[in-house]
Order: sequence, then C-alpha cells, then structure tokens
Amino acid sequence: MGAWGKGIYDNDDACDFVGEVVDSLDLSRIHAAVNEVLNANHTLEAPLAAQGLVAADVVARLRGQWGDRNSYTGVIAQWAERANVTASDELLLKARQVVHRVRTEPSELLELWSDDPDPETWHATLDTLLQRLS
Repeated sequence: MGAWGKGIYDNDDACDFVGEVVDSLDLSRIHAAVNEVLNANHTLEAPLAAQGLVAADVVARLRGQWGDRNSYTGVIAQWAERANVTASDELLLKARQVVHRVRTEPSELLELWSDDPDPETWHATLDTLLQRLS
C-alpha cells in the first residue's frame, strides 16, 4: 500500500476504490466492501481495510456528516452530493462495525500503523470517523 498520510483517502488502495464507487450509480461497491470487511474470518488485508474505511466515510457523507473536503475527498464528495442514494440505518451500523474491525487484530492495516512512529494520529482519524457515524 502506497500511503502518503494518515487520512482515510491518503493511500493508493483508497484512491482506487473511490474510482470504483464513482463509476457506479448505486451503493453496490459500498455494500460489498462493508460486507467483505465484516466477513473476514482471518487477517484483514490492508487493501480491503482501506476500502472499508472509504465505504464507512461515504456512509457518513451520505448521512450529512461531510468530514474533510480536500483534493483527495473532492471526487467522492461530489459523487455523494449528486448520488440519488440513501445510506440506511443498517448500513450505518455496519459502517461503524467496519471501523472497529479495522482497528481490531488481526488487521494488517492496524499492524502497519502500529509500526509507525505516530500511530495515534491514525487512531484519531478513525475516532473522528466513528464520531461522524454516530
């Protein structure tokens, strides 16, 4: 995973997934990513975890909790604003579970950020996402 920051969108896997989401007209990719993360019975691989976090962020945006607006989130923010889709209460609950799963062992992304000199910043990013999903 090529990462350049500790934000949800600050890595190659997240950016690739954004492309998949904006190419769709529905929430199929969001549902798929959420379910794949929650059904991982083994080590949650980093690419899937990154997709799950983007999916959770999209759910927050669709529920009116926009979060950061910058060059990395602009495309998904525009998609969320124009998409004619609604994130159900069930999807909201699953999005919260995704964030908890990503930060629970066995999680490759958790392991990678635990080895970082400043893992607290990554955890703070996830805490903020959870607040937006509340």
